[in-house]
Amino acid sequence: MEAARILLEAVDKIHETDQHVELDMIGIAENDFAETLPNYVRCHGFLRKDIEEERSLYYKLLMEASVLVNVMPKWAAYSSTVEAMYFYTPIVVSPYQEFVHEFGENIPFGSYNRDFSVSGVADDILSVLSTSQYDDMCLEAHQAVESYTWENYVRRILNLIEGKK
Repeated sequence: MEAARILLEAVDKIHETDQHVELDMIGIAENDFAETLPNYVRCHGFLRKDIEEERSLYYKLLMEASVLVNVMPKWAAYSSTVEAMYFYTPIVVSPYQEFVHEFGENIPFGSYNRDFSVSGVADDILSVLSTSQYDDMCLEAHQAVESYTWENYVRRILNLIEGKK
């Protein structure tokens, strides 16, 4: 919940600069917050992919997102991040070990948030949204994961089982 609060406060801070951003939060319900949320924040709770309506909403949100932000220091929702990237969405995530191992110390498709502060998260979001390289970032995000398809995954598993590399 702490990461959600930091993200909410970061978006509030962005609004103080007269820049308008909207925040859709997945995995957090509105009643998880004691206070009333601003009208530019929508909480969707946990969305189950085995329920058609929830799966449709999940993918709609991913495809329409300008940036995916997950600033939890120890859990960065690897599969959701990769899915967002597949849909050409730049990211702001913590530099957790598995992600850095896979994609490197410096990512051309977003930003690593290293300090988990409100101002740091706000700056990272703004750096992605305001860069003149935003379109390139979107392409880089997709290209980094374009081979991460179910078909390729199954092929790799079968090759491992058969002893091939």
